[in-house]
Amino acid sequence: ARDVATKLGVPFLQDKLTRDPAYNVQLGTQYLADMLQRFGGSYELALAAYNAGPNRVSRWLDGIGDPRNGKLDMVDWIESIPFRETRNYVQRIIEAVVVYRERLAGNGFRTVPPAAGRS
Repeated sequence: ARDVATKLGVPFLQDKLTRDPAYNVQLGTQYLADMLQRFGGSYELALAAYNAGPNRVSRWLDGIGDPRNGKLDMVDWIESIPFRETRNYVQRIIEAVVVYRERLAGNGFRTVPPAAGRS
């Protein structure tokens, strides 16, 4: 957070990180943008780096493989993340992105009719 604040030209104030939502969003948004740039625009890798740190993601890419090269499916890579918290974080955010894209596009949710004999 300190490095991001310096990059943005704003003072780093530790207590504001948890007490000032606008400050937190400002720094967090920049950090996520930095992670997106570092990992070539991959939201999945950037989210993993946001949660677990970019150095860990780089190590995982070396150890598990890099899904950006087409030899490993991104879903398989996500499921191979060794930290359950990070794996779940990436999965939940990607799921939410799909839902909100549909809602923002005005598509709403498609409902499935109840099975015969059920209501």
